[in-house]
Amino acid sequence: MIRHYLRLAWAMMRQNRLFSAIYIVGTGLSVALAMTLFIIFYIKLGPVYPEYNRSRIVYLDRITHVIEHGNNYTAMGRAASQSLCERLRTIEGCEALAMVAGNYRYDFSVNELNECRGLFVNNDFWRVYNFKFVAGGPFGDTQSTAVVVSADFAMELFATTDVVGKEIFINNTRNSIIGVVESPSGCTPECYAQFWLPITHTQCDDARDNHPIIGGFRAAILCSSADKTSSVIAEVKSIIERLAQEQPEGNSFGTKIGEHWKKALNIEDEEATLLDAVSKYIYILLALLFIPSLNLGGMIASRMAGRMDEVGVRKAFGATNGSVLFQVLCENLLLTALGALFGLLLAYLITLGASNWILALFDGKINKMAPENVITVEMLFNPTIIAITMLLTLVLNLMAAIVPTLFALRKSITYSLYNKR
Repeated sequence: MIRHYLRLAWAMMRQNRLFSAIYIVGTGLSVALAMTLFIIFYIKLGPVYPEYNRSRIVYLDRITHVIEHGNNYTAMGRAASQSLCERLRTIEGCEALAMVAGNYRYDFSVNELNECRGLFVNNDFWRVYNFKFVAGGPFGDTQSTAVVVSADFAMELFATTDVVGKEIFINNTRNSIIGVVESPSGCTPECYAQFWLPITHTQCDDARDNHPIIGGFRAAILCSSADKTSSVIAEVKSIIERLAQEQPEGNSFGTKIGEHWKKALNIEDEEATLLDAVSKYIYILLALLFIPSLNLGGMIASRMAGRMDEVGVRKAFGATNGSVLFQVLCENLLLTALGALFGLLLAYLITLGASNWILALFDGKINKMAPENVITVEMLFNPTIIAITMLLTLVLNLMAAIVPTLFALRKSITYSLYNKR
């Protein structure tokens, strides 16, 4: 029966090509825009390589140091000191603590290349972020001249990824390559680089400060579970507050710390929830899907008005309202499926073709991290995102077909047969 109705739907679609084209394009555009929004937020918030532990990571981004001078004050935004990071490593719920020295760097020169992107990191960095090593392995905290490079950077330097043991000159300092990782994307700015050096090699003066609170390290704390993030944040704040009380009078400290989603969406409000942060985008998503469905409902209502004689003949020969409704739903299902496939393809074209500015819609920092924001297959072809988008589209389009069809089926057989006379 279903195959029969789908054949009828295909025939009707070929007979009414203008209606079918408008329906497919309208569905496709709404699916494309919704999918693009889903993809953007999945890239920013979902578990993607190498940031698979995003739900368990807490970022200590900035410590604001305020010094009072009578009625005036000076405020400085600094990172955490090494001694503070070492102390935070021992708190309950902390599984690992990645330390990254300084801000994002652009002034590295490697061999004959300028403005290369590198990071100074500690050994726990490789536990917090799940890099895949294609050769060699990570360095330890005592290997001051070691370096780990990305596969793309190795290809750029040596035209091969088999480079373990080879030496490169970074800012005129000889370094030995001990590991090669699968290249990360600029869409993961917290750990993106072309190469990584141990923090013992850092030349950042502020990273070597002996201050108990402020220094030159950004910290990413990997919690033992996602449920531990709140308690870890509270404990970090408590430790910094206790240390601040030991500082000279006139010095105060503020802390910017939060889960990954707050950092990715640039949320400053400590009391904000994830639902609060994304609620406005949920409204946009519903508008992208609901408004086209209303327009399609109007088109289906107009089409049903022109098919009343067909409905009357079918009902006169014993067809039930349920069978007529099922036929209309099969037609709608076929058109929706074609529109969804068109929308899916269009969403991927939009995302791949305009990734640099689309991904920077909510976070301009991403564009500063890499020459290109490479969007991987893992980021695009996520079954959950596709299933949710397709399900929402199917439900709204089916409702757009059911409502006008039910109103049409309420008419009597006599009215249906003679409505055009």
